[in-house]
Amino acid sequence: MKKITLLFFIATLSSLSALAQYNFAPITGPTNVVNGASPTLNLNDAGNGTAVTAGVYLDFSITVDWADDGTGTAWSSEADITVTTAAGSVLIDPATSGSAGDGIATTLTFTGSMAGTYDPSVDGTFDIIPNQSWAGSSADWSNIVVTINPAPACPDPTALVVDNFVGPNFADISWVAAAGATGYNWEVQPQGTPQGTIGEIDLGTTAAITDTATNLVDGTSYTLYVQSDCGGPLGNWVSTDFSFNLPPANDECVNAIALTVNTDYSCGTVTAGTTVGATASAQADDVTGTPNTDVWYSFVATGTDHRVTLTNVVNQGGGTSTSTDMGMGVYDATGGCGALAFFDDSDPDTLDLTGLTPATTYYVRVFGWYGTIQYNNFDICVGTAPAPPANDNLCNAISLTIDVTGIAGSYTNDSATEETSEPAGTCFNGGAQGTVWFSFVAPASGEVQVSTDIGGTLTDSEIAIYDATGVTCADLSTLPAELTCDQDSGVVVGAGYMNVLDLTVANTNAVTPGVTYYVQVSGYNNAKGTFGIQVFDQITLSVSDLALTEEFKAYPNPVIDELTVSAKSEIKQLSIVNMLGQTVRTVAPKNRSYKLDFSDLTSGIYFVKAKVNSTEGTFRIVKK
Repeated sequence: MKKITLLFFIATLSSLSALAQYNFAPITGPTNVVNGASPTLNLNDAGNGTAVTAGVYLDFSITVDWADDGTGTAWSSEADITVTTAAGSVLIDPATSGSAGDGIATTLTFTGSMAGTYDPSVDGTFDIIPNQSWAGSSADWSNIVVTINPAPACPDPTALVVDNFVGPNFADISWVAAAGATGYNWEVQPQGTPQGTIGEIDLGTTAAITDTATNLVDGTSYTLYVQSDCGGPLGNWVSTDFSFNLPPANDECVNAIALTVNTDYSCGTVTAGTTVGATASAQADDVTGTPNTDVWYSFVATGTDHRVTLTNVVNQGGGTSTSTDMGMGVYDATGGCGALAFFDDSDPDTLDLTGLTPATTYYVRVFGWYGTIQYNNFDICVGTAPAPPANDNLCNAISLTIDVTGIAGSYTNDSATEETSEPAGTCFNGGAQGTVWFSFVAPASGEVQVSTDIGGTLTDSEIAIYDATGVTCADLSTLPAELTCDQDSGVVVGAGYMNVLDLTVANTNAVTPGVTYYVQVSGYNNAKGTFGIQVFDQITLSVSDLALTEEFKAYPNPVIDELTVSAKSEIKQLSIVNMLGQTVRTVAPKNRSYKLDFSDLTSGIYFVKAKVNSTEGTFRIVKK
């Protein structure tokens, strides 16, 4: 048997004859406890009038039957209690166990340690102060039972800490001193291995409250055991688990890892990174989130615009959080790590940088966003903005063909430049921003629907329509006030928003047949990405006969709850078909006017098939 185990056995035997716990006489009550006027309940006085058994006590346990006093103002979760001895006061808030909501009666337990050791033979003062913490609440406290427990012959150390990991295999260990201890025994075992098992990683004895553990292996989990020695009696072995993770090579700014700058946003070249074992740097906390696990990278700007992206973020465990929420900051590194100039930061994992100085070195600081310890692996990429799309300039607006199929083309506003002057009356978010331009010639019907869709990466767009008559394309100020605009009232479709502008007689803003119109598209809050856009003839080929011969009309479009359908003759049948070709509703109105119910359908695009007399047609409806 090892010596240290034998000492523990002796200490266990000696505890059998130790001072027993003491129970004060119960306070049956009920004691009414009102917020702001808490009663002080005296259980003993300075002269030890209650004749508590002499000795040294440290811990207490208090149970109470709690109930609202009939006022209906109190919850047991608001209950707390203060324990006062000559050594000072201790507040237990909330109850250790038993708390319930909604004023439900329950039994509460408050446990803890006194402010210092309690020896009734020296000063018997022992008071408790029950309290209701919420303003105006009051409750009845009954059957209050207070038990005090003797201090151990040799108290245990507390707050064990393992930190300052240093290669190749060192770590600092520390703890808070135990009263009366003259030294400490400590031992490191593989995590999950009991103390005293032969083959320990390291062990030692010290009179201090710090020491150094060695023989550790990077990426391995261990348990630190510590026992207080009071010059004869020994305390219990207390423990804490830890993972020995050496800081990454780029834990400090001076060791920033150089990143490859990609020539586009596709991130063909990425660099693997990690915050496992990372520590807080000396640089100021001037970024979003808490950079307590920051690591550093650098890149040399090849242009004025770059995008920094974090991908494949996976939590590795071993910290105090499993979150994969990352943050990053970017600095101009011209002055070196001692004089970083903050440039920009981001909580999302994509950061678009504009206004960079080509050939200048920038540092990227990457970290777990929360104040907890987040050990994450990730990939980091620096991309370069592609050339602006051809229709970045109004003079190169892409001509859209009037669509009758419902199929949108694919376009992008990536790298679109900011407008030098924004047309009057725009509803776009953020003022002047990167937009792209399209045009169309209004059909003979004078009724069209212009919409974006979310077939690409731009899931929230903005669109505006302008009459192109007399406009000088090189001068945006010649554009008239917008005919209509849709900023943030888009139709929810899946994970994005489809913007729809309805230019019809029913909406009193029909376009003039044969006139050219400009369409301006941007991302909400200047977002970038790919998208679809189409101009749809509201009087499509498939319903033209209905419109001409039966005066068929359907409005509003987009629809929220009900679509009003009318014709000069009796409407025999209406069917709603989704984008998958599935018929979701069929009705037989047998009337010249009917309100078709869309209220229970999800947002998106639908087709309505109509039959009036012997004439049939199909038209597209957007459900908001």
